[in-house]
Amino acid sequence: MPTGSSQPRSATGKKRQVKRNDSDDVELPARAPLPADANTKGLPTFPMELHLEILSYLPSVPIPCMQSGILPEEYRIKFDTIFALSQTCRVLYHLLKPLLWETLEACALRNPGHESQARMAQELVHWLEVVTIRTPALASYVCVFNVTLTAFSPRNVYKEFTRSLKLLPNLHTLQILASFPGNHEKDTCLSFLSDAFRPFRGDITLPTIHTLTLPVCVYENIVASDGHRIFPNLRHLNLTEIDQEYYPIIFPSCTQEIHSLQLSVFINLWDRHIQSFVNKFPHLRITPRLRIWYRRSSLESEAEFTRRYTTAVRKTFQTLSRLTRLHTIRLYIQTLTSRYGPTRKAVADSLFMDNACDDVKPTYTSKPNSLGIR
Repeated sequence: MPTGSSQPRSATGKKRQVKRNDSDDVELPARAPLPADANTKGLPTFPMELHLEILSYLPSVPIPCMQSGILPEEYRIKFDTIFALSQTCRVLYHLLKPLLWETLEACALRNPGHESQARMAQELVHWLEVVTIRTPALASYVCVFNVTLTAFSPRNVYKEFTRSLKLLPNLHTLQILASFPGNHEKDTCLSFLSDAFRPFRGDITLPTIHTLTLPVCVYENIVASDGHRIFPNLRHLNLTEIDQEYYPIIFPSCTQEIHSLQLSVFINLWDRHIQSFVNKFPHLRITPRLRIWYRRSSLESEAEFTRRYTTAVRKTFQTLSRLTRLHTIRLYIQTLTSRYGPTRKAVADSLFMDNACDDVKPTYTSKPNSLGIR
């Protein structure tokens, strides 16, 4: 006879004790109590670790998501799959319910067309109504919120969006993927969004959010001036839709204790703004993408060229050494002319020769011309 136990059993009929390592990165959702006549055979008896492993192969919105606008349909597959599985039996419903609502997404559409802006806004309002009005108990499950804000009815939609943020007590990651069709609509939407965030400029804050991804235009209008009050515990900042020459402007604005900064553009390693970048983010642990951009003249010998760029890069590394908590440097080596330039490995080797950087371990990634330094 089936019992009400939710733990898997071994061949001897004894309950298996699943050991969990406290250092694991993934926090497993707790199993909810099951009915006495629940199904305890087949897929529902799999341990939570196995369910997580299977579902990890489904496409999901990355964190950080450096894309903008309405995402393609493939990013709906994970939610749709988990939702379909949760409707097959009561055991899977209780098991997958925390996973289903852990990430709230209103950023992707099936068959986007000329009415995609309106459809995206309607879907956002629908899901916010589900988790905050119809079934408010679901709000406590939401930890990640991926949303695409459009230009459809911005005044009402943005107010509903900010109203719901206050009702998600465990939200720690917010990713805003804006979709504004033109400059005029963009300015209007930013004005409405700034008004929608106005209540947070008082005593109301969002202290649980520590990871924030948003376009630089939204950052400039909302977070740059009032971010320390709206997001007092922000630690990971990711900015999208940023122009190559724009990034120095953001350095004097951020006031939070940022540990990780990622931009949608590269920062040239010997850029004159590196100094202000280091001064503004003294608690940084992971740098944004730094680029070694070099070109060797046909009249320049390899020894002269190596000495020139090595001196420039090492001078920048000395500036970065002031970041006492820094443990990861994202370094990308770009070759403009392979005929006269050395390989990226030769560039990396020259950076660490003569024990210039103690205890530094360069790690080559699978991406071309990229190098990770820890």
